[in-house]
This record gives sequence, C-alpha cells and structure tokens, in this order.
Amino acid sequence: MPVQNKARAASSELIEGEAPDQVETMHTRLLYLLAYLVGMQVKVTTTSGDVYHGVLCSINPTDAQSVVLRYAYIQNSGKAALPIDTLVIRGDDCLDISGEVGFGDDTGIDSLRTGFKTDTDISRTGGQSAA
Repeated sequence: MPVQNKARAASSELIEGEAPDQVETMHTRLLYLLAYLVGMQVKVTTTSGDVYHGVLCSINPTDAQSVVLRYAYIQNSGKAALPIDTLVIRGDDCLDISGEVGFGDDTGIDSLRTGFKTDTDISRTGGQSAA
C-alpha cells in the first residue's frame, strides 16, 4: 500500500462512524483552508496550553495538523525573547490553528482603478467619469 493511501486509511480510522469517502472530503477541505493560510500570520495552540504566533510556512498533507511556523514567538511568555526562526509543531501536539483572512468582494478593486473605464465601471458610478 502506498504511503499516501496508508495515511488516508489511518485518517479514516480517526473518525469513528464516518464513511471513508466523507473523511477524505473533510481532510481535503482542511488542507485547502490550511494551504490558503500559508504565508500568513497564524496562532497555534498546543496541547500543553502554549500559544505561538508566527508565519505559517508549511503543512504536512498527510497529517494536516503538523505545521511549520517561521519567526514564531510564544504569547504571554512574561519575558521578551527573540522569535524562533523555525518552529515545527507535530500534529499530536497541535490543538488549534487559527488565522484571519478576508474573502471580501471586489468592490475595492474597482475603486482603485483610474484612467480607462469600461461601460460597466461608468454605470456603477452613475455616469461620472474620473479623469
């Protein structure tokens, strides 16, 4: 059995009572969300209660909760310390991963456009053209 199939089989055993195809769908969604956060500031809570902030550098596709943070620092450590250049947090030690992203509409992009305007752009501004 290839390594990837072993990981999928192992992940389907983690959720009792769920069909393997449903588990695979949930895993794919989790990977998509975490891949979207790569390169962004995230907060990771470990099972020991430590909270790390850092830039999400990479994730392990077979164990989506194993992450690598760059320039990580511990929240509320009580002392000033230099950030950790590279911090690897294993999946069994990771309790929570959170990040903030915006899935806003594209109205802000249209307002930044100057010069050339399409008919649609002009109709949105009530016929006024910015010169």
